[in-house]
Amino acid sequence: MNFQQHNILCPKCGESISIDDVLTRQIENTLRKEMEETQRKQELDICARLEGVGAQKRQLEIDRVESTVRNRETRCAQSTSRGIRKRTVCRKENA
Repeated sequence: MNFQQHNILCPKCGESISIDDVLTRQIENTLRKEMEETQRKQELDICARLEGVGAQKRQLEIDRVESTVRNRETRCAQSTSRGIRKRTVCRKENA
């Protein structure tokens, strides 16, 4: 395959410039910007998802703690209620 390089002369300084190199740099810069923007959007999306997961995890922990507290309060109330009934029965039997 025969690859020819195309050059132009700079109108200001007269230096020979490779058109292929210029086009390659332009394409690279365009693709780099697009990829960086895509990556930035993906990173923002991941951060948003992680924040959502963190919030869900915190809520699950809150729910678990609240459930534990409710269960303990219920057991305590039942235990107290049984104790009152036992004392009442004992008082009636001793009377």
